[in-house]
Amino acid sequence: MTNPLLSPSFTIDKDRFLADLSGLLAIESVRDDALTAPGAPFGPGPAAALAYMLDLADRDGFDTANIDGYAGRIAWGSGDEILGILVHLDVVPATGHWTTPPFQATVRDGYLYARGAADDKGPAMAAYYALLALKETGFVPQKQIHLILGTDEERDWGCLNRYFETEPMPDLGFSPDADFPLINGEKGMLTLCLTAPTPAADAAPLTFAAGERSNMVPDEARASLSLAPDAAASLKNHYITWLQKSGLTGQAAIKEEGLVLTLQGKSAHGAEPEAGINAATALARFLTEADVASGPIKQWLAFISACLHQQTDGSGLGIDAEDPVMGAVTVNAGIVNFMPDSNRLVINIRYPRGVDRDRILAQVSALAADYGLQTSPCEKDKPVHYIPEDDPLVATLLAVYRQESGDETAQPLSIGGGTYARMMPRAVAYGPLFPGEDGHLHQPDEHIALSSLYRAVTIYADAIRRLTAEPDSL
Repeated sequence: MTNPLLSPSFTIDKDRFLADLSGLLAIESVRDDALTAPGAPFGPGPAAALAYMLDLADRDGFDTANIDGYAGRIAWGSGDEILGILVHLDVVPATGHWTTPPFQATVRDGYLYARGAADDKGPAMAAYYALLALKETGFVPQKQIHLILGTDEERDWGCLNRYFETEPMPDLGFSPDADFPLINGEKGMLTLCLTAPTPAADAAPLTFAAGERSNMVPDEARASLSLAPDAAASLKNHYITWLQKSGLTGQAAIKEEGLVLTLQGKSAHGAEPEAGINAATALARFLTEADVASGPIKQWLAFISACLHQQTDGSGLGIDAEDPVMGAVTVNAGIVNFMPDSNRLVINIRYPRGVDRDRILAQVSALAADYGLQTSPCEKDKPVHYIPEDDPLVATLLAVYRQESGDETAQPLSIGGGTYARMMPRAVAYGPLFPGEDGHLHQPDEHIALSSLYRAVTIYADAIRRLTAEPDSL
């Protein structure tokens, strides 16, 4: 594969690319706090993925650095300024039903299937191969290029927080973790944890569990109720009827622990909760309508039903708002657990410019208090990130995309998702998904077209070439 704007010797070794990427995708790099260790602060999976990428770079003659297992760097070039390319190697859990093994790269009909294929191991490898292909042409960058490898993007970003404690901040850059043409606006993020008073163990006949991450729509919910046999049988029949009327899928079974109700929804990225079916809020709606709970969990379920179910725009919380460029507020109830000794409801709120974070917190806290719930932030806030369209960085990257795609009308976008671009004062998100593509991010059967990955390599290489061909700032 060649690009007339690059050196005639620019090529991509597709077989080598796919082999290297398949090895990375085979690593189950999900954060595991139970298995942390020195050099593996987020568990063995993320640490193994980091070591794998650094080994590749050592093989190919790049300079590398491992920052205590938190993050890594692949470096090339020299100069006073630094171009940063920020990627992440961790992935979300592979929940739901997959048609192929999630940690085994599978090529089918031109698409690569695996957890991380699109988010973000595939793009990370595309950025790496852009560097490698440029290096093999003899190109000499006039700036330092730092391909920065994070390992905790899907949770708390502790990887890059640690990295930038001791390592230099790039002067400009991009993160290949979103969409083309490019993303110059990212919504702010506020994640809140709501809790109810813990009832006495013998006064908690109902337990509830759904969700693993705040940034994923729960695709399954489970409730267990301790009821008399006649009441359990009656509620079981009522639930089956309700499922049929609602067009939802679930099961009801009477077991030793009591009546167990499950509900299957549809997972989606927390940035687009409207694209999923939240199993947790749906089951909470049924239990509220059935009026089978009492005490703190009754209020807890009522809040979820009244304020969160099918109200992903924040209207149920009284925080709905919209910006003409960055879009509307979104709300995702990602973790919903109520057990005899603990409970928490974790909601992920994403808001555009012009919306005040403190007003959101005050409004949600006041509304939750009406239901007897306490509210507190439970993940690190991420403020709104916006780079103006007239910034030369935006103009350069957009010109590269237009040249490669042939779409001269392409314009910058804003998203609800959060990328590493917001870690740098002057950076945007840049690919890898092309307009109209859906990689099923955070869903079963995550995938990306191999042709899109190869096109991304070419785009990234040309972008790096243009951004580093001269030592002076853009």
